[in-house]
Amino acid sequence: MKKIGIINYSFFIAIPSIFSGELDDKEYYSMPWERSADYFDNVNRPFEYLPYSDVIANLYLTILELSQPKDYCYRRSVHLP
Repeated sequence: MKKIGIINYSFFIAIPSIFSGELDDKEYYSMPWERSADYFDNVNRPFEYLPYSDVIANLYLTILELSQPKDYCYRRSVHLP
């Protein structure tokens, strides 16, 4: 949660996880928000994920991380001469 923030985690990982429960295990855990949650928790599932789900999950996390606003001190220090 540290890299993407609690708000992004809530809206883009926790909530989609709640509403995607009707899929079978392989499909459910291959969704980008589930793979992302597995990365945060260092979880290894006992089955194969769908092809390329790791690439999609990494892209998903990168977009979330880039969309996370930096805190005021970080922005301030970047702009100081």
